[in-house]
Amino acid sequence: MRYNTTQHNLNFEDNTLAYNPDDVTGGEFFAGGGGWTEGADGVDGYKTIWILNHDYIAVKTNAFHHKGVKVYHADIYVQDEHELSLVDHVHGSLECNQHSGANAAQEKKLGSYTQGWEFYRYIKYLKPLLVSIENVPEFKKWSPTCEDGKPIKSEQGKELNAG
Repeated sequence: MRYNTTQHNLNFEDNTLAYNPDDVTGGEFFAGGGGWTEGADGVDGYKTIWILNHDYIAVKTNAFHHKGVKVYHADIYVQDEHELSLVDHVHGSLECNQHSGANAAQEKKLGSYTQGWEFYRYIKYLKPLLVSIENVPEFKKWSPTCEDGKPIKSEQGKELNAG
């Protein structure tokens, strides 16, 4: 399946990070208890450098199982992206229940609905070689919301393309 090219509009020309082809480094947003971290670190040559999550118990659990990983116990909306180490791969497990098919016509909680834009802010700074995001089919359907917080159906897909 070919994705719309407008979603790949980040400028990586000035990326000065010297990549080591023998080691792939990673960072994870909304790291949770460590399932993704465990799976990624199980790949030869891959090392998670940092994790970020707003939930104290989740990051504490993840850090317990992954010694040496830098932990950012922070809200994605307030964390300074410049404090994160540059990595080759960034993974985001963004909240999906505000834009999934299960909640398609319901009122949106804009604090959760806007996580994709915050993730974009980090990606612009980090400029990784690879970005993976869970729930991409749902993000592709994002639309602006009306004053009542409901998605404007006639504008489905415009949010992703606005980036």
